[in-house]
Amino acid sequence: MERLREVIGRHIPRLPIVATMGLVALLAACGQGASLASSSGGAHVTLTLEYLAQGRDEMAPFVKSFEKAYPNITVHVQYTPVDTYNQALYTQLQAGNAPDVFYTNGGTGQNLSVIPLGKAGYLANLADRSWAHKVPSAAHDLYWVGNKLYGLPMGMSIVGVVYNVSLFHQLGFQVPQTFSQLVALCPKIKAEGKIPMALAGQLPDLYGEAPAASTVYASDPSWNQQRQAGKTTFASTKGWQEALDEFTALNAAGCFQPGAAAGTIAQAFNLLASNQAVMFLAPSAAIGAIEGINPQFQAAMFPVPGPSAASTRAVVEYNDSFSVNAHSSHLDAAMKLLDFLSQDDQQQRYAEEQAEVSLPDAAVGKVPATYSAFGPYLKANKVVTLPTLIWPNAAVGTALTKGLQGLMTGQDTVSTVLRNMDSAWDSGSS
Repeated sequence: MERLREVIGRHIPRLPIVATMGLVALLAACGQGASLASSSGGAHVTLTLEYLAQGRDEMAPFVKSFEKAYPNITVHVQYTPVDTYNQALYTQLQAGNAPDVFYTNGGTGQNLSVIPLGKAGYLANLADRSWAHKVPSAAHDLYWVGNKLYGLPMGMSIVGVVYNVSLFHQLGFQVPQTFSQLVALCPKIKAEGKIPMALAGQLPDLYGEAPAASTVYASDPSWNQQRQAGKTTFASTKGWQEALDEFTALNAAGCFQPGAAAGTIAQAFNLLASNQAVMFLAPSAAIGAIEGINPQFQAAMFPVPGPSAASTRAVVEYNDSFSVNAHSSHLDAAMKLLDFLSQDDQQQRYAEEQAEVSLPDAAVGKVPATYSAFGPYLKANKVVTLPTLIWPNAAVGTALTKGLQGLMTGQDTVSTVLRNMDSAWDSGSS
């Protein structure tokens, strides 16, 4: 996502077809390392691994453990700045000198997402790895093309409403169970001299996507496929009208801070961290960023509630992944690295560092206390993958972003926004 993670260094920025949206990560599933020590013999191999530069050597613990298990394999990590990662890797892939293993994004719509990269022949097929069957069903369309698998998903990130637990308790508020209850909180919070909900108006797309999980995908999980087949449109779908109507309802109720239309993600973080704002719709990684500003901040999350409690769906992302260069001269060693990272203990370690939920935990609905409100939805499989990850091109998300901004300023109507999203979908699918 070119929103929250771009600021905190966990998402690859989304750029049109030569650069993508993102998040960060590195490990998942379990498997192929059944005989880790067995690779101690043979010629020495040096692998290159490209990852996002985030101010620290995040891959060091994993590389150290891997090299201990495979003493004949050395891993050199190349850290590339977030804002140049997309173009740098794409240039390397085109030139034929890309690293053996590199960070990618799950999804279909952006150039450095695994689906277009896999279709272009840049990624090795991972379908025969013993962990392949553990790719969650909700992430299937983000990583599989037919019978080919192009990425190792790292963990599950949650999208929902981050809220200040202390202020909720202090003001006597309860977590809303319906969308109307969420809207009704806004005037009550304002009456206490607080901002109900911080909004980064420069990147507001989550405020359109997250409600749609309940108004569109709860009743029609195959909506994306139907749209791709030309059987429906944004403009003709009542649920999409409702989702954007919900955004306008929040705006009309004064839920956002003054000047929110021009607000940045960094400003939203600071509003939460300084106890000026009570809520913020964001990926779970936002909590780490807010706590980095205010270590005493007590955070929790709840799903964006649907029109009814029964319609509510949790929004998740399986966006972070690692892929293998199809043209690597060390394919066997590269596969061993992914197999190693797919092991449960490695994944658990990574999930803790990245404020994500590990795939084994997500599979059984086990979540940290901060995300406890999401546990029942995971167990009941009432989960929707963030729509933009599966939309066919980045222009659809861009149209939504611009449209929400237009709704805030009064320059657009809901029907206009939906028609523009349809145009973006069709132009990118031709």
